[in-house]
Amino acid sequence: MKCDKAARCDADARRIADDFCARLAEASRAGASAVDALVLDPALAAALADDSLDALAAPVLDAGLARSLPLLSDAAAAAVAAELFRNPPTASSAPARGALPDAARPATSAVAGALRDRALPALGRLFSDAPLAPRGRAYTLCYAARAPSADGGRVHRMHQDDSDLTLAVAVGGPWRGADLTYARDAAGRPGTPEPGGRGVEAATHAHAPGRGVVHVGDAYHRVEPLASGARGTLVLMSMRDDAAWKRRYYCLLYTSDAADDTPCVDLGGRRI
Repeated sequence: MKCDKAARCDADARRIADDFCARLAEASRAGASAVDALVLDPALAAALADDSLDALAAPVLDAGLARSLPLLSDAAAAAVAAELFRNPPTASSAPARGALPDAARPATSAVAGALRDRALPALGRLFSDAPLAPRGRAYTLCYAARAPSADGGRVHRMHQDDSDLTLAVAVGGPWRGADLTYARDAAGRPGTPEPGGRGVEAATHAHAPGRGVVHVGDAYHRVEPLASGARGTLVLMSMRDDAAWKRRYYCLLYTSDAADDTPCVDLGGRRI
């Protein structure tokens, strides 16, 4: 009986992802506006079209550190979730970390590419006028309540990113918890700010399917524990194109002997 249920879930996930990929191929032939309408949240697509992104993206702790906004359409979020959770996280194994592009997850790779092409450059201008470097990093994380060691536990500690700009959008559900907490020292003192600490200001972003955050890489943040359910996250990281070394930063960093499985990708989500 369990095998039958798993097979049905797998078939449903394949159908959702395959249907989305077919619709995306058709939208790509129709033009950029059709891709926006399929992949992006309607509010984001409208804000990109009429240059009102600053009003849509709500500050988290500080407008110069992080912004929260709707990112993915329901169809795109469902397709990414279907691919990520075809093999659901279990209590016996840590949540999966996956690099993009991934031939086994074409919808997720396509959504990452569309976000990079259509949304990330404009989102980057909310924080700086410097353009983004042509190559970046893309990966996914899956969290489960009884397997809390996602990404080796690093995401659950206050940390900064290896980026100038990071985008993270949640998919899946239902879940409870796993909010994103940002913190900074009010006096600008050096060191890692811990929420609740003396002189530390903190704010929380509550994840929802298709909704996400964009923040500067040196913003201190952490993911709170997941109380129940399971959640996936699609993450895009970029450097600014303001120094020659940044143009190949991810290729150099993630092809070293200590590299993880995350490839260098260009703004279309393709392997370099």
